[in-house]
Amino acid sequence: MQDQFETIAEVCAALKLSRPQIYRLIHRGDLKAVKVGTATRILVADRVAFMRSLPTMPSYATKMKPLAA
Repeated sequence: MQDQFETIAEVCAALKLSRPQIYRLIHRGDLKAVKVGTATRILVADRVAFMRSLPTMPSYATKMKPLAA
């Protein structure tokens, strides 16, 4: 099986983040990237792993108080 790579632009679109935000994640070590010549590429599996590592927001249902009877 061959690894699937994405460009920075594709990752920006998938995560709905700007280029500077993506590069910040890379430089902090939160998102893995490789250089192919002068181009920066990100494995799809690494993008998915990053997304899965993000904390989930609590459900509104668990935060709501019951209505007074």
